[in-house]
Amino acid sequence: MIFLEVRIDLNVLGKIFFLLFVVIALASGLSEPLCRNSIRIIFFVTFVLAFTDQRVLDLAIKHKRLLMPMLAFTGWMIISAFHSGHVPDSSDSSVYWIYFSHNMLLFIPLALFVKTEKQLNRLLIVLAISLLLNDIVVALQIYYGSERPVTFLRGAFMQSALLYTILLPIYLILALRAERTYVKVLCRLFFIVSLGAFILLNTRGAWLAMLIVLPTAFVFYVRDAKKFFAIGLSLAIVFGVFVNFIPQLHSRFDSIGNFSSEQSVTERVLIWKSALAMIEDNPIIGVGFGNFEQKYRHEYILPDARERWQSHAHSNYLQFWAETGVIGLALHCFMFGSILMWAWRRRESSYAMMLFFSTLGFLLYSLTDYTYTSFGAMRVYWFMFAICLRGVDFSGDKL
Repeated sequence: MIFLEVRIDLNVLGKIFFLLFVVIALASGLSEPLCRNSIRIIFFVTFVLAFTDQRVLDLAIKHKRLLMPMLAFTGWMIISAFHSGHVPDSSDSSVYWIYFSHNMLLFIPLALFVKTEKQLNRLLIVLAISLLLNDIVVALQIYYGSERPVTFLRGAFMQSALLYTILLPIYLILALRAERTYVKVLCRLFFIVSLGAFILLNTRGAWLAMLIVLPTAFVFYVRDAKKFFAIGLSLAIVFGVFVNFIPQLHSRFDSIGNFSSEQSVTERVLIWKSALAMIEDNPIIGVGFGNFEQKYRHEYILPDARERWQSHAHSNYLQFWAETGVIGLALHCFMFGSILMWAWRRRESSYAMMLFFSTLGFLLYSLTDYTYTSFGAMRVYWFMFAICLRGVDFSGDKL
């Protein structure tokens, strides 16, 4: 790459694009098109800067241990899409996410244009306000009798659940560890309200993921026994009240382990069996990215399956293994394993642990749902990823 002698001053651009990041933070949970188009503007300018400013390349090199697994994973998905006959302009929902994979690189423009930790705090608060507005919408839907409320992002129920699964660990850690008092107080409020809305979403896979992640994060940071017991008991009471006094939640919670009579559970098990049969027949390179729906409906669906319209494996791991083979599954695990390892090695930074527990929640929830067609929520994950990487810089980490 040849860099021009012209060096663009990022100060003015920084002010403009920080406002764009604020728009992204607010729109993340409210308007997928506004969020998407704001990111497009930022990436267009960053692409231009790549030819005029060495700092873009420096950032890519600095984070190469995270960048290379991302590029390898996305590259194999593109190869698999061609192998399956789904060219990049396909409208198939499983392939369409390739167009959104550039969101993985949000950490580069965010590091260029966000210069202070105070700016990061503002982005996190605006993102929490966006989530708070969704909390209100979820509560209103329950009030008017809805059993499966959705957020402003709409789409499948899993998109709403994924949004909360990604963000709840972040606001729990901020509620416990934020240095600025006003940030800590606001995040405690945001966490409590959003936890209530999350429970109301009535999504069992997400509940189970958070039942593991939130207590683990809580134990990691709260070492005082009395404080741990008091806060833990309060949260348990809140959860118990929600589950026992809202009929929809009570029956939903009771059905978690009921594999014999709960249709959605039995259907999921049948889909997993079909996915495993698909894997057994195509273990190395899979049936091709974007081909699961066709193969499932016409070749691998079991006679007992009632929901014959299903289009994915209800598991990221089974989906990638079935469609892209053991190579795709390995690259997916390598990418997120690299993120977890990177964050754990920097666990003295609260930003790193926010990334660690948020990613852990995402991966656990991915056991029971295929999340890559939830474009809006996945974009929130990569936006959060970018914020946490930049936050580690402010924590004094030397990469």
